[in-house]
Amino acid sequence: MLKYGYHHYPIDEIIDKKRIEAKKIALLILMVILIMGLILVAENSRKIMSQYKVYQQYEAQIIALNKQEEYKKTEQERKRKEVKQEKIPKLTKERKKKLGKHLPCREEKSIFNI
Repeated sequence: MLKYGYHHYPIDEIIDKKRIEAKKIALLILMVILIMGLILVAENSRKIMSQYKVYQQYEAQIIALNKQEEYKKTEQERKRKEVKQEKIPKLTKERKKKLGKHLPCREEKSIFNI
């Protein structure tokens, strides 16, 4: 403590109190920044989760559309084969009508049928 005349000035105590107050203020500022950071992290994680749910729904829709396209392709392929199989017997019948009995017969040409 310093003594100036009749008055005693507790400068050391004032300086210590200011240091303690500065530490408290710095700690308070850090706590506020920490709380704000936690709030921002929580907000961003909530947004990310909602976007991920939308992405999952979108992905499910894409998978469903791909399955539908594959089903349509298989159906078209099956119908095309059916039409092709239907045309083959018709063509042979038409050939028989045009050519009559002159169609090649394997039994008649076989060596073993002698």
